[in-house]
Amino acid sequence: MEGSGSGEPFSVEEFYDRVAQKEGVNRDGAVRHARAVATAVATAVQTAVRGGEVDDVRSQLSAGYGELFVHTGASV
Repeated sequence: MEGSGSGEPFSVEEFYDRVAQKEGVNRDGAVRHARAVATAVATAVQTAVRGGEVDDVRSQLSAGYGELFVHTGASV
């Protein structure tokens, strides 16, 4: 699926800061929440798509984002 909007590259650290700001939580809370959501989404996607497609999605993220998926058993 292709989007019509433009993307904005930013580091995983900036991602956590944005999550913290949106949720109104501290940085540690944002990291925990982001990792939990990433793990749940990756797990759901792995059951819904053919092998390798999840890795294709992850490969489009910079290496720093690999830590979001620490509990899924796969690496970026």
